[in-house]
Amino acid sequence: MLNTNYYHTSYSDDLNGVEVSAAIKNIFSMAVGAAKGLCSNNISNSAREKNYLNTASALIKQSIYEMEIFVEHLKGKKDTVKGLAGLGDLYVSSGGGRNAKMGAYIGEGLTFSEAKKTKMEKVTIEGADLAKEIAKKVNEDFDEKKLPLMIGMINAIVEDKKLELNWEAFR
Repeated sequence: MLNTNYYHTSYSDDLNGVEVSAAIKNIFSMAVGAAKGLCSNNISNSAREKNYLNTASALIKQSIYEMEIFVEHLKGKKDTVKGLAGLGDLYVSSGGGRNAKMGAYIGEGLTFSEAKKTKMEKVTIEGADLAKEIAKKVNEDFDEKKLPLMIGMINAIVEDKKLELNWEAFR
């Protein structure tokens, strides 16, 4: 009843994996969206040259890797991340949703509060709300070597500072 000729639903018994993937993809959508800001004309030439071209690809790859770690930590199945609730939803959300748009502003060098106030004042940013909710527990359970992208995004939002990613810790 829910399938169309181009969209096929699937069944999963992995409630934890589906719920966690669907939620945390919002944080990672901001991270992938930051690629647009990191390569935009609104930043310095040296920063743009450093982050040019494959930035979004690297951020998507790292997002999926970290989503798998996080989902397993919360007793979900790693494979669920590669399904519609994880990769599928991340792809759609990072392509132009609210979280990706916020990520682009953060990638350009704005802090979360600056971007929220000047660009997206009346817009709900689910990834930011989630980041604030889980920040303490994520920082207790993981370190930047294990989840460098997630922690980088969470810290940028919660500490309201410019985005700093530890590219060296990426897998």
